[in-house]
Amino acid sequence: ALPWAEEALNVAERNFGTASPETALALNNLAMIYKKKNDYAKAEILYARSLHISETLVGPSHPDITIALNNLALLYASQKEYGKAFETSDRAVGILEKAYGFDHANVATALEKYAAIKRQAGKTADAAKLEDFLPWFESWQFDWLDVPRLIRDALYTYEYPMVDRDP
Repeated sequence: ALPWAEEALNVAERNFGTASPETALALNNLAMIYKKKNDYAKAEILYARSLHISETLVGPSHPDITIALNNLALLYASQKEYGKAFETSDRAVGILEKAYGFDHANVATALEKYAAIKRQAGKTADAAKLEDFLPWFESWQFDWLDVPRLIRDALYTYEYPMVDRDP
């Protein structure tokens, strides 16, 4: 796969230029292969270059850059660089929430990746900030139960308290 991905990058750069969406995609794909081969240094350079091209083309807060951000965050997590992983993943979630709102599928996917990084880092029961998750539940008001009020009245809230634990 590596020779074909390298050739795809060469073709993209030759035909579309070094700062095109096609080149950014080819860089991303090549980085994924290097990540699978545990060559994290090469993967990081390629992901960063892909992200830079995407940011230059569409801006630093456009939803299109979140694919590169999430891939970079997962790479950092693979290297146990959790601070960088959390920061990068959090940026992707923030961009998507601002663009689409809290209840969009792309936001949910980015949050799943963020949660996977948290689990990998062993942070399954961190204290949660109410403002980070309450908007997801604002519409959960029923005749018999007001979930937002229940959450607001709780003494403590935790992120993923029972994820990946044996009962």
